[in-house]
Amino acid sequence: MTTSEATIKLRALLDDQQVGMLTSPAPSGELHSRPLTLCEVDDDGNLWFFVSNDADWVRGANPGVAVNVAFVDEENQQWVSVAGTATIHDDEAKIDRLWSKMAEAYFPDGRDDPAIRLLAVDGSTAEYWDVPSSKLAQVAVAAKGLVTKSKADMGQSGSIDLS
Repeated sequence: MTTSEATIKLRALLDDQQVGMLTSPAPSGELHSRPLTLCEVDDDGNLWFFVSNDADWVRGANPGVAVNVAFVDEENQQWVSVAGTATIHDDEAKIDRLWSKMAEAYFPDGRDDPAIRLLAVDGSTAEYWDVPSSKLAQVAVAAKGLVTKSKADMGQSGSIDLS
């Protein structure tokens, strides 16, 4: 799969996703997670989020730190997990381009808030799971697998190489 095909696949998987859980290391070494609203999947497959430089975890983020962003779409029974590295940006033109009413909700002082930053996740791989049936159908498939001693077909999964 080419980089552009991988980006198209990732965009399709994240099309209805708005919030991802970003997991990154704390200074103590523990892994901490926080919800972030996805602004864009760019042409290179990078995920972009608004963050506040007032947050300790943003100010202390080392360039290129390993992170993971997990997305869950319960309604469509779809999960996506993107592993990669994160960097913080203060590109005013990109901030202006991505600015939205959703971003405004997190920055009460508006677009002129000096703490506004962008976090870019440069994904290396994405794992996805897509279960196209209802929860009741999933239980029935799992039960059939138990009774017949065969592997239950619980949908599609795969990996996307984003590097």
